[in-house]
Amino acid sequence: MNTNEITFFSRDSREYGTELWVSGGLLAEPMLVKDLHPGLNSSSPFIQTLFGETPEVKSVGGKFLFFATHKNGSVGLWATDGTEEGTELIQLARNTRDILDFTPPEPFGEKLVFQSRNEELWITDGTSLGTFRLPVDRFFTGQFKIIGEAILLDYGFDGIFI
Repeated sequence: MNTNEITFFSRDSREYGTELWVSGGLLAEPMLVKDLHPGLNSSSPFIQTLFGETPEVKSVGGKFLFFATHKNGSVGLWATDGTEEGTELIQLARNTRDILDFTPPEPFGEKLVFQSRNEELWITDGTSLGTFRLPVDRFFTGQFKIIGEAILLDYGFDGIFI
């Protein structure tokens, strides 16, 4: 994934396992961003799952967002500025199976809105404090639209969003 002249990618190495790497910019050669699952254990970052193929919505707050396995075995949402110090866990998933299938995010001001397979709606500003599940009730159909500064939710009333 290319963001402002640098490229993030998943790479397997004998020393670190499969981790997130960065290249481009002022770097002469690819560099490990951070060993998220230390040793030969792999964090197996998966980049395209959440962010599809639209480069302009793959970062928020100057950080690139991706999913990877935490050292405790849970999958989480991570953010990085491309440095080890600037790479942090934003949110661990409650159900790893659900985060393997997110919709591409929609820009919402300085944030991103996306949805998990079980129709949970999430919003993030690229920080752990600014990432949370939006409360929706059981009638939410999973469809939403962003218009200006509003997130409109479909509750199945003949295509009317409220």
